[in-house]
Amino acid sequence: MKKFLRALLFMSTLCLIAFFITCGRDRGPLCGRCDNKLWAGAAAVKITPVVEPFTDVNGNLLWDQGEPFTDVNNNGRFDPVWIAGFGTGRLAFGVHDDLWARAIVLEYNAERVVLVAVDLVGYMANHVRDTKDFIEERLGIIPEEIIVCSTHTHDGPDTIGRWGPNMFTTGLNKDYMMFVQDGVASAVEQAKRRMLPARLIFAREDVQPDVVRDGGGIGSPGRDPLIVDRTLLVMHVIEAQSEKTIATLINFAAHPEILWSENHFISSDFPHYLREEVEGAIGGVAIFIPGALGGMMTPNVSANTFEEAERFGRLIGLVALAILKDAAPSEIKGIGLEYGYGMFPLDNREAMELAREFGLMDIPEERIIYSYDQCRDKYGCSEDEVRPCQEKVMISIGEKAGQEVMKGCAPVLIQALTLGHGQMIGAPGELFPELANGLPEDFLPFTSSAVTPRPNIYFLQHDPLDPLSQHADPYLVPIAVRDYMKGPYKFILGLANNEGGYIVPEADFNENVSIFDETGDHYEETNSPGKSTAPVYLKKALEILERTGK
Repeated sequence: MKKFLRALLFMSTLCLIAFFITCGRDRGPLCGRCDNKLWAGAAAVKITPVVEPFTDVNGNLLWDQGEPFTDVNNNGRFDPVWIAGFGTGRLAFGVHDDLWARAIVLEYNAERVVLVAVDLVGYMANHVRDTKDFIEERLGIIPEEIIVCSTHTHDGPDTIGRWGPNMFTTGLNKDYMMFVQDGVASAVEQAKRRMLPARLIFAREDVQPDVVRDGGGIGSPGRDPLIVDRTLLVMHVIEAQSEKTIATLINFAAHPEILWSENHFISSDFPHYLREEVEGAIGGVAIFIPGALGGMMTPNVSANTFEEAERFGRLIGLVALAILKDAAPSEIKGIGLEYGYGMFPLDNREAMELAREFGLMDIPEERIIYSYDQCRDKYGCSEDEVRPCQEKVMISIGEKAGQEVMKGCAPVLIQALTLGHGQMIGAPGELFPELANGLPEDFLPFTSSAVTPRPNIYFLQHDPLDPLSQHADPYLVPIAVRDYMKGPYKFILGLANNEGGYIVPEADFNENVSIFDETGDHYEETNSPGKSTAPVYLKKALEILERTGK
């Protein structure tokens, strides 16, 4: 029974394995205006869910049969909105601030790219694919030209399926997902209609060390090694003639989780105030996309309040505005867009099967890769990439108990974008900062010896006698993504085309933790698709970045 429950809860993390899945197409010619100029447009469309107010008569923070409520949609029943990001059973009481789908469309002759950010905890790749197909049908923009990221707010509706009233019941509302899809498409359509000749200005700054920290809740420790990414990057899109703002993209690694688990009101958290600060100062459409926020990058705040969310958001906004003041436009001679598909093994296949049984996942079987023939033409995969997909696993519980099945792989779209002095790479989840930047210069050799004093200031919690607190020895990061990127402005677009959970360094992935145990210093493993995620991502990202120089 314990094994069954453990796998059942672990399957919720496998909702993250819906690393799913877009279909490859050739980029088509468009060149409606071959004038050797950059054109740009931006728009924002509300995707706020409808929340039905109710009177919580018994004070249990839930709606119970018989309690008065406002039937907003006149369907005769109470329609709950379950908030994602922490535990299950967090019911929305109302809306503090709107959620948005925000889009920037850039075109240069026959080249085009669309950048989208949605105020969601995550937009899984199967839903991203459906949305991109919808946009292609509606606007003629192919999926590979669209990068869709989530802000990762922990105060929006459950769009993954694991934060319903309890761990056995999904909180995902399919009608709301269709509403989001239409909102994203509308934002792209409006941005496309508003296009004007444009210029790009890039800026970069490392924020002060006390702005973000490696940790969870207030006062809680982070994950050793305590490494943060303080990189703040900005792309300012202005009209070529008037220099008025079209859009401002802010890229920064911090979880929008300031309001924490006690909040019951829909909100985009600190990005709301960040965007408000920037738009109030220079106009246009402000867009927030998180950076390498795994491990985990969280705002350094003193309380879980809207006041602190406002203070933090406006602080980041003011820094972004300040570094733009002296920044000069970048010369743009084209839009360099390269992409490829990573074949991500479904390491937790057993948990995925259980999630399917309980309706927590809606992964179509035809989107899972098992053979080279399946992906050779569609995704450009190699035979070596497919071999891990064919590994066998034994299902021990659920409807398929006793059956041996192939693990399978999820093909995930990864894109690299080059715009003048700026370069961007998508990460389909929450990338650890050391995988983005490498280890700090003062990162000393680490030993797990019980008799040796702790030699490294980055390992403040390490207990050599506790396997749930131990880390790789030596702690090595063989590849840092930004080392392979070009130019001075290197954007990591977090949760791009998917929310695949934490992308943990392979050597430090502890496969012995579970959601039932005290996870110690290894919480992230309980919300990650598996040990192979990081090496698959890094290999494919570097292959794509290599092509950007050709």
